[in-house]
Amino acid sequence: MAGWANILALPVTTLGLALVLADRSRQALMANSPLVRNSASAAHVIGVLPEPADCLQVRGITGWDYAAVANQEAAVVILSGMGGVGKTQMAAAIARRMLAERRVDVLVWITAGSADAIVSAYAKAGADIIDVDPRDVQRTATMFVSWLATTPKRWLVVLDALDSPGDLDGWWPPRSDSGRVLVTTRRRDAALAGHGDMVTVGQFSPAEARDYLVAKFAGHPDRLVQAEDLAFDLGLLPLALAQAAAYIIDRDIDCAAYRRRLADQRRRLVELAPEPEALPDGHQATIATTWILSVDAADRLNPIGLARPLLVALSLLDGNGIPLDILATAATAKYLTRHRTAPATQPVAEEDATDAVGSLRRLSLATISADPSSASRIVRVHALLQRAVREQAPSELIEAAACAVADSLAGAWPDDRRARADDQVLRANTAALRHTAEEALWRDGVHPVLFRTGHSLGHSGLVNDAIAHFERLQADATHRLADDHPDTLKARSAAAHWRGEAGDAVGAAGRFKDLAADYVRAVGPDHLDTLRARRGLAFWSGESGQTTLAAKAFQQLVNDYRRLLGPDHPETLAARNGLSRWRGLAGDPAGAAASFRTLVEDCTRVLGPDHRETLAVRAAHAWWRCQAGEPLPATGLFRDLLADCIRVLGAHDPQTLRVRGSLAVCHGESGDAKAATALTDALLRDRLRLLGPDHPDTLITRTNLARWVAQTGDHATAEAQLRMLLADCIAILGPKHRRTNAVRTLLALSVKAQQPTS
Repeated sequence: MAGWANILALPVTTLGLALVLADRSRQALMANSPLVRNSASAAHVIGVLPEPADCLQVRGITGWDYAAVANQEAAVVILSGMGGVGKTQMAAAIARRMLAERRVDVLVWITAGSADAIVSAYAKAGADIIDVDPRDVQRTATMFVSWLATTPKRWLVVLDALDSPGDLDGWWPPRSDSGRVLVTTRRRDAALAGHGDMVTVGQFSPAEARDYLVAKFAGHPDRLVQAEDLAFDLGLLPLALAQAAAYIIDRDIDCAAYRRRLADQRRRLVELAPEPEALPDGHQATIATTWILSVDAADRLNPIGLARPLLVALSLLDGNGIPLDILATAATAKYLTRHRTAPATQPVAEEDATDAVGSLRRLSLATISADPSSASRIVRVHALLQRAVREQAPSELIEAAACAVADSLAGAWPDDRRARADDQVLRANTAALRHTAEEALWRDGVHPVLFRTGHSLGHSGLVNDAIAHFERLQADATHRLADDHPDTLKARSAAAHWRGEAGDAVGAAGRFKDLAADYVRAVGPDHLDTLRARRGLAFWSGESGQTTLAAKAFQQLVNDYRRLLGPDHPETLAARNGLSRWRGLAGDPAGAAASFRTLVEDCTRVLGPDHRETLAVRAAHAWWRCQAGEPLPATGLFRDLLADCIRVLGAHDPQTLRVRGSLAVCHGESGDAKAATALTDALLRDRLRLLGPDHPDTLITRTNLARWVAQTGDHATAEAQLRMLLADCIAILGPKHRRTNAVRTLLALSVKAQQPTS
């Protein structure tokens, strides 16, 4: 027994499972030498080991419990991973090393594709080793398993390519001091983990992939041009690299040329594999075909018939990170109900979609992990598997899947102007969807997810990216739809808005003026879209310095909204909000405070006291009380509001954080700069943690912190903070943005305050 422990407990540097290949000459000698039965000097081998893989890499595998091996507890080792990661070749390398080191007396290699195959192999071994009548297969197989439990001989049973754990029910090799079991499988079922040590086999590391290609192209270093880039293009998948290398050698090209062919989406993966007779390392199928059996097996798991159509949907998204939440939606359930591959009487429920992800995971076609940036779990799918699935799926299924996941993505973004921690993940998945199934997003005009993506960029602080997004969207809509199509005009409106947010208030006002005129021609003066364009014009006119004009324009809008929608419509209330704000900015803070007080009463009556808009109007009322020279009463209003925001929205909601910032300002305006500094410093730490350093609200908080630090008299610290902040504002918002200019002004004041007076 000590021999087993010593073999399997070798250090990790030797070969993942602590076994390395002997030198290549000794491997060749062992592979080709005759096997002598019943000899003390040679093992008894039953079954055919795969030929040694060319340029097999020594690989480290995580998850192996070496202490358990040393304590003779690891009787069963299960190598689990997706098709193409090299599980079989690793098992063969382990077996060959044990043969070469004469650490095993009996080796049984079984291709475990079915229960019949396993039982038949056991029966053959029984007939071969213990001389039992082979005609009674069941009895002979049972006797062989009994023999494994009692023999003093050292044995290794390899169950390669186990398709279904249930096939081994009643046929697991027994636990024995002299025996070991090695299983390779795509499955990750909990039942398997209960039988032994589950070891996940993944892709090559970058270094392993590089060493593999260097070895494959030995003597032809010219073929290594862009080799490392090719390895990443292929997702570091061993099977893909092996077949790509064979193709490169066969076509006498280099890695760069293969990359160009791979990037050409008109070429299918099957066209980039070597001819069947030239497949390397004993491969029986191309990489695309290798996964078909796994997909079929996943589709047979409960919930039956959902894995395949779900995998089609996953193949359209960002394989590096797909939020599990966007799959458990009504849109996805409706798609799966229509396209499941098995008959059913009941519609698919939302939780069935996540169960189907579990089926894919059990066959190593997908992984599920926690996402540190959000509460959602993340699904990952290998990029080549995604491409293979897309190439095999019919176009109508691709379009249906694209529409479903687009609806789910759009629903993942809230309607309000909040930036979320996982916005980048949603944007990445939308970008992938545009790349894989663009046409589906234009079937009924511009899909809402494209608008949500652009606004997410802006709300996350990437205002210039938002402008570029909407200008491209406008150009595409003009080309695909028409100049006066509602979605084209909507894209123009969004582009104009974010241009203003980027600091070009004059340009935004000009664009909204043109847009309002076009809306009048297209849909008439009383259409809501026309009024919204007029509201944009009024807002950005005020932001450009025409505050009195903005107040007058909002008064006209309030009158029109009341006439068309009534006094209590949310659009009317929103217009009143704008009127009150610009009244204050035009020089009447007391009038603004009084107007907001009335608006708070109406919003509470119409929307309810806990509505987000009601809370926002309460914040505006308190703010203008402060600006009207009443910072102490405003401080009390903000304290009460903060408690309600925490209760209704949560402590980490952006609106709650904004109230904390306003509360700090009120402390500062009332003369307590130290309290304002402490409150703002705490707020900055939370915003950095929740929103990141580049978010607009984080930049505002940094500005306020420097302002209050200066108010305490520490102008040197304030200057240092403002210089770093100015550089960040220029990089993030642009040199002309109003917030960038505000930082410049504060910096000039801090510098001036430190100059000696004459």
